[in-house]
Amino acid sequence: PHVMRTMAKVLQCTRRAPGAKYLRTSKQKERKEVVGTVRRALGCEASVSDAAQASERWTKRLLLVDGTAVAYRAHFAFSGKFLHTEMGEDTSTIYGFITNLLMLMEMKPEYMAVVFDAKGKTFRHELYPDYKGQRPPTPEGLVEALPKLHKLLKSLAIPIIQVPGIEADDVIGSLASRAYEDGFLVDIASPDKDFFQLLRPGVRLLRPSPKGTLPGLVPYGVEEFEAEWNLRPDQFVDMLALCGDPSDNIPGVKGIGFKTAPKLIGHFGTLEELLARVPEVTTKRARTQLTTEDGQAAALLSKKLVTIKTDLNLPVLRQPWSQFLLQQPPDGGCSVMTALNALEMKQASKRLAQLW
Repeated sequence: PHVMRTMAKVLQCTRRAPGAKYLRTSKQKERKEVVGTVRRALGCEASVSDAAQASERWTKRLLLVDGTAVAYRAHFAFSGKFLHTEMGEDTSTIYGFITNLLMLMEMKPEYMAVVFDAKGKTFRHELYPDYKGQRPPTPEGLVEALPKLHKLLKSLAIPIIQVPGIEADDVIGSLASRAYEDGFLVDIASPDKDFFQLLRPGVRLLRPSPKGTLPGLVPYGVEEFEAEWNLRPDQFVDMLALCGDPSDNIPGVKGIGFKTAPKLIGHFGTLEELLARVPEVTTKRARTQLTTEDGQAAALLSKKLVTIKTDLNLPVLRQPWSQFLLQQPPDGGCSVMTALNALEMKQASKRLAQLW
């Protein structure tokens, strides 16, 4: 709650509609203090004793941004606000994305990358042609905004990773795994619950605060996951294998939902162990479905679909970590400042200047 309150104050100090007068807050000092409080709450700043303990395992911090998910969320959150420049250019999605990006940059990660889904199908479509088949086409406003977002990120000198045939989740999973092994503390900025399976000490999510609470980002790690699901993070894929995931059109097992699945996996430990001991299942409906060949096949297929790859060995994912350093662009930020001012996002450019 403390994190959410402070993030809300950040938003109140910075949010405005393009073209409107910037609300002078003479509270820039206060906003810096708020951001500092947020960074401490998220673990970006620690006490001397905490830092000493952390240095034994994690010597660097990497922030991986799920660009596709953040862009989608920004589009649907801001498209109804009709933000545009005086010339009529729609800036709703760009404004929402940049607002989130600045929030993340103000946490001062040492290394950073933004990962997007590439166009086209992936191995999951080969396994299951109906994978994500229920989703509507990408909204036109988002389609138009994405190239502009890419251009802004490039002018910020923030690495963009987009691999044809590979989903952003798998790119992030592989980078996070490699970074963890190399001694990084890894933050993944995404609202996507699929990343729960990657959680471990040293790998956590930065997620939007729950509905009905103050806006902002909250850290979500192993403790938060176990408190919510009463499972280990690595058991999340086993749970989804049973109950499925409507957002990605993952079938799961018919008749097993989000109430029964966690109990089954909590008791049996893994999907494979459950399938080996189906007669012991006390819930009649679940036992009946898991006894059938179709039910077992659906569970095993669903697990393959929801499991994020963490071992991709592609050149773009093996480049030196120095390529991910978050630093001032070679041109001193002139191009991005010009672009933001053209989009009438002057406050965003001011916030960037404070970062450099």
